[in-house]
Formats: sequence, C-alpha cells, structure tokens
Amino acid sequence: MAVLTLVYVVTTIIIALLTLKAPRLSRKNLDMALELEKNRLRPYVLFNISSSIAQRNTFASIKNLGLTAAYNIKVSIKPKLGHLYDGEERESSLTSRNILFLPPGEEVTDVIDSSPEFHQNYPEPMFEGIVEYEDSNANKFKEPFRIDLTFLKKRIYVREASVTDELKQVNKNLAVIAKHLEQKESANYVERQ
Repeated sequence: MAVLTLVYVVTTIIIALLTLKAPRLSRKNLDMALELEKNRLRPYVLFNISSSIAQRNTFASIKNLGLTAAYNIKVSIKPKLGHLYDGEERESSLTSRNILFLPPGEEVTDVIDSSPEFHQNYPEPMFEGIVEYEDSNANKFKEPFRIDLTFLKKRIYVREASVTDELKQVNKNLAVIAKHLEQKESANYVERQ
C-alpha cells in the first residue's frame, strides 16, 4: 500500500510539473506560429539581371514575390549598372533611385543594353549587392545577391524577322517570279517566230 501511495504521489507531482510547464510550451508554440505567419505575409524583394534571346536585350528587374507591399526599396550594386541614354552613360534607374512602393507580385524592369553591347561593356559580368526595403510597419529587410552572367557571354541570339525583313524577302521572291515569267515569255516568243 505504501509503494502504491508513493507511485500516486510521484505521478501527481509529475502531472503538476507538466501542467505548470504546458503554458510555457503553448506560449512558445504560439510565438513560433506568429513568427511563421509574419514571415509568410512579409514582402520578398529580389533583384536580377537577365537577357532575352529573342529581343537580344539585357535588362535588370526588381520583383516583389511576397504577399504584402514593399516600401523604400534601395538596390546597392557593384560594379555600377549603367546604360546609354541619349548618347550619355547613365546609371540604371533601378539602382540609382529608391522605389517608394512595390505592390505584391509586381515587377519593374529597365533595359540595360543590347546583349552583345552589354558583354562588351562588362567583360567580367559579375555583380554583387544588397536589396534593402521595408514593410508597412517599417520593419527593415536585406536581401544580398550575387549575379554571375559569364555563362551568357557565348550564347547565340536569334533575331525575329521584322516587317522590313519580310518585305525584303517578298521583294526578292517577286523578282525571281518576274525573271521566270520573262524567261517563259521570251521562250514563247521565240517559238512563235
């Protein structure tokens, strides 16, 4: 009987300790759940440099992949990302000025240069930097990036035919048809003679 009573007392003490500890565990779980939800709902702003084979252009972009708006976006990048505008060298508008507001899912792009010119201007196309931004509660975030575009240097670019190219081809085809018609007409004329 004494042993059974001792087991009951020890079990009761263990249950009491677990009951006292349970609110702390619940609070910890609740805090973790709140932190996860806060991270899920925050903005995620990324900077990238890419190129289009069809358009033969290299462009920079900033995109908000998060579920809420981003504010006061600043991109710091080395080396400076520049392009020609009206014959003068200018820094990309995405890196030279802050973007005050970027809604969720929104992307802003800036054409840097034609891809061949870009690779001439940046023989070592490696860029490093940080995207800094805030959420609506003024919480600050930093997303570091490192972009290496050396694998694009020897890429073959395909140009889509323009209206001018199509008209030139039609003109060549009409010239060939006219030549064949003239030859056929000359042959018919000689036969009649």
